[in-house]
Amino acid sequence: MKTPNCRVLQVQDHPLFSNIDAICVAVGIAPKTVHRGYLRAAGAVLPSKSDIALWWPSETNKKWENSLSSDGRTFSSRPRTTPFSLAEATADAESGRLTAIFFKSRSSRDYRFVGVFKTNLDKSEETQRHVYELVSTELEF
Repeated sequence: MKTPNCRVLQVQDHPLFSNIDAICVAVGIAPKTVHRGYLRAAGAVLPSKSDIALWWPSETNKKWENSLSSDGRTFSSRPRTTPFSLAEATADAESGRLTAIFFKSRSSRDYRFVGVFKTNLDKSEETQRHVYELVSTELEF
């Protein structure tokens, strides 16, 4: 399925997005207003639910090692060249913020909605990676 035209995304529908701007438009965000990373958007907050962040990591990122478990229930991230810092994971866990992840795997040209995740601080500290666990396969916006 390509970019959906609806108010709910479901993992089982395999929604795909050709780029970050397409994700933003689909969820009602003006692409130019999202937080910027180096040369491109790094994330945004869902306008209708301020406790849900949108994030679009790529498996081929040169600075970050991003991976989705084979069962799709765990996502993890860590810097490739600098030491891992627990600060961001701690802030996420303490705030209760959820993260809707649109992942671009090595084998795909598109970003795929893979679910809504919550930081697992214990696993993050144990593995020295920012570990997210799936809490919902649906995103309503």
